[in-house]
Amino acid sequence: MEEVINIYLQNPIWQTFWLIWMIWAIIAFTQKNDKNVIKILAIANVFWVIHFLLMWLYTWVVMVLVAIIRLYLSLKFNKNFKIFIYISLITLIVWILTFKDYSSIFPILASLLATYAFFYLERIRLRLALLLCSSFWLSYNYIHFSIWWIATESILHVVHLITIYRIIFYKQNIISYLKSKIKIDYDRYLTIVDFIRIRFKAKKK
Repeated sequence: MEEVINIYLQNPIWQTFWLIWMIWAIIAFTQKNDKNVIKILAIANVFWVIHFLLMWLYTWVVMVLVAIIRLYLSLKFNKNFKIFIYISLITLIVWILTFKDYSSIFPILASLLATYAFFYLERIRLRLALLLCSSFWLSYNYIHFSIWWIATESILHVVHLITIYRIIFYKQNIISYLKSKIKIDYDRYLTIVDFIRIRFKAKKK
């Protein structure tokens, strides 16, 4: 923790934009609505672009810009196979051009999985895919011993797990799950309950 604070104090302006990105990313990943996740994440990535611009890391600027375009296209052309293939190829080409060593495999897998997830997955499956993406990034940063980004991905890991838990155990999802697994005439049951309530009110009058 002390090392993370020292890194922040060394470059407070750069890292402030990272902090803003982090706050927006956490807000995005806590959303239950898939579209809100994508929209807020796109906003977050704008601050990420500024962060890398201030650090003169233009390769990462390009990669994040591709990620923003990917998010926009996944909203506008959701489940469109052609657009999905195009953006996947662009993502792959960008990463191949910046390929350094075997560790680059992890961000490539994370980016391609994220592309597929945003175009084709929903609800819990989307969150599980994003959790796996975060695991790939965590592995990449662990190899390079990047304390700052290990801390970042660890926090996002926790956020993903909490959101998955909230979606699974959200009241409406429990009812939907029970309806799909147990053959009970819920409509009839609700009708009986309403009937009892009406009769009870009638007796009071």
